[in-house]
Amino acid sequence: MRISAIQLIGQFPVRQSVPKYGRGAQNTDSFDVDTFVSFGVQRVYPKEAPAMVCLEKVKSRGGIVPKRVEDLVREYAKDEALKDLTLTEVHKIAYADLKKCKTLTEAKKLFPEFECVKHLDELSAKEGSVIYGLQIGNVEVKPCGEETDDEALKLLQYIWSELYSSSNTAIFTRNKSENFYTTWSMQGPITRLKIPLLNYEYAQSLRFESRPRQRS
Repeated sequence: MRISAIQLIGQFPVRQSVPKYGRGAQNTDSFDVDTFVSFGVQRVYPKEAPAMVCLEKVKSRGGIVPKRVEDLVREYAKDEALKDLTLTEVHKIAYADLKKCKTLTEAKKLFPEFECVKHLDELSAKEGSVIYGLQIGNVEVKPCGEETDDEALKLLQYIWSELYSSSNTAIFTRNKSENFYTTWSMQGPITRLKIPLLNYEYAQSLRFESRPRQRS
C-alpha cells in the first residue's frame, strides 16, 4: 500500500508518493510548515501588531478566537508590560501547558475544549495504514513537548501548541526500524482522531505572525 506525504521545499509544496508507512520521505529535522502568506493577509494583519488589534480584526471578519486566548488577550491589554504581545505569543502562552501533558486524558482535564478528541485505540484501522502503524507502534510521532507515547496527544500538541498548519500537517514521524525522523502528512489521522483545527481566519492571523519577532 502506498500513501502520500507532503514534502515542503522552500515555499512550494511538492506531493510525493512514498512506500508503506511513508518510507522515502524527506530526511530532515527542521522546516517551516507555515511559510505560505498571501499579500492580502499581510494587509489585513500587520506584522507584530498587538494582540488586541488582531483579535478585534479577526472577530470583525467573522473569525472565531479560542475563549482562553481571548480572555488572556483582554487581561494582557490592561498590563503595560504585556499589552504589546502579538496574538501568536498570547496563543502559545495560553496553550503552553498542553506541551507538559503526558497523556491525552490529562490534556482533556486541563483543556475541556479537547474533550471530543479520540484516543488512538478507539479507531478502527486497516493493516498498512498510517493509523494502524501508529496503533501497533511501528510508527511514532516526534514529541514536541514532554516525552510521551501517546501519539494522539502529540498530534494535538503540534496543532495547538506548535501551531502547525491545518492544511499542511507535515509532522516529524518515523518508522520504528529507522533512526531518523521524516516529514509525513498527518491530515488523515488528525481528522479521524477528531482533533479540532484552528478557525481559518484566526489561523491566518497567527500564520503571518509566526516568524520570530525582533525585540529591542
